[in-house]
Amino acid sequence: MFKNRTTLFFLIASTLHAVAFMPSNYLLPQMFQGVNGSGALKSGIDLLPYACGVSWSTVIGQLFLPLL
Repeated sequence: MFKNRTTLFFLIASTLHAVAFMPSNYLLPQMFQGVNGSGALKSGIDLLPYACGVSWSTVIGQLFLPLL
């Protein structure tokens, strides 16, 4: 698996993406609940703009991928 450079590149890239993305998914709702005093439902609603932004950035990135 590590002999192919393409596979190794995507493995490293996906690991770095997970390291950057997962803490924000885990810590943002806790911040909304702990710092802002929101409930679980309000925290989820407050997380929706972030989730939509991530979704749309993925779509836009996919559109620009053929240009690379």
